[in-house]
Amino acid sequence: MREWIATAEELYDYAGPERFHVSVDDAAVKKYAASIAHTEFRLPEWRDAGIHPADDQKYIDFVFFSSAVNFCFSHPRPYPPFPKYQIRTSAGKIISGAYAMASCVTRLAECSPHSLVPALDKRIASVGQTKAFFNRRAICPIPLAKARYENIRIALGNLYTAFRGSVENVFEFGGYDAVRLVHALVTYFPKVFGDD
Repeated sequence: MREWIATAEELYDYAGPERFHVSVDDAAVKKYAASIAHTEFRLPEWRDAGIHPADDQKYIDFVFFSSAVNFCFSHPRPYPPFPKYQIRTSAGKIISGAYAMASCVTRLAECSPHSLVPALDKRIASVGQTKAFFNRRAICPIPLAKARYENIRIALGNLYTAFRGSVENVFEFGGYDAVRLVHALVTYFPKVFGDD
C-alpha cells in the first residue's frame, strides 16, 4: 500500500506534468473572497431530513452501518422497468440508490431508543429479514441483499467483540482522527471496509 501524501507540496510534486491542466484565476478568487469577507459564516446543514438521522448518536451509527452496505444499487442484470434500487418514501417521494438505502437505515434509527446497534442486530438476523428491511417500500428491490446481510452481521460481530457494541467506541479508538479511524476500520472490519 502506498504511503499517504503528507503535504500539499508533495501532492503538487507527485502530480507531475498533469498539474498544469488546471489553472486558478487569481483575480476571480480575490473578487469572490472580497464578496464573502464581511458575511456571517454559517455552518452548512449537511444532513438531509428523512435521509439522515437528526440525533447525533444515531447519526454516528448511521454513518458506520450505511457505509458498510453502500455499494452496487443497480441490478447486475436488467430488471425492467427500474434497473436501480428505488423506494417510495412515506411522503410519496421516489428516491433511489444510496439515498434510498440511507432512508431505510434512518427509518430504523428514528424508531430506536438510543443506538442503532441492537435494532439492526434484531432486524437483520437473516437474508430474508434483510430483503424485507430494504424492500419494505421498494419499487425496484435492492440488489445483493445477501452481501449486505453478511456485511452487517460481520460489522455487528466485530463491533461487539472489539468495541463493546458501540460505534462511538470505534471513533474514540481512532481519536476522532481520519487517518487513525480509517486504519481502525480496515484493521478491525477488514471484510467490510478493507477492500475499498
